[in-house]
Amino acid sequence: MEPDLPAIRGDEVLLTWALENAVKNALDAVAGLGGASTMRAFPGDPGSVTLQVHDTGPGVGPEIRDRLLEPGATTKSGGWGVGLTLAKRIVERIHGGRIELVRSGTRGSTFQLRLLAYRSDSAQI
Repeated sequence: MEPDLPAIRGDEVLLTWALENAVKNALDAVAGLGGASTMRAFPGDPGSVTLQVHDTGPGVGPEIRDRLLEPGATTKSGGWGVGLTLAKRIVERIHGGRIELVRSGTRGSTFQLRLLAYRSDSAQI
């Protein structure tokens, strides 16, 4: 993590849950495969912080990539397809940020969460 990142604006409990969900998905993707998952944070567009969660799992199939953040979409057997949907609602609707699958192939996936930085002169959530 970069030492000079600004604080993120928002509800700590909700944002923790959204990030926890993205990390859990990465861990699930490599479970039993001997893969790895990583997370990094860096300055995003002006006034934002970007968090990336990457895994070396099997990736997200092309048949579901475009709708992975929609209700009911899942790559897990027995999955309900609500985790990333709720994370999207928390990040985008409540906090004005953005969550997206930015890369997926046969050797992993990367999710990116862009969150607004805290500014003392703006209204806070």
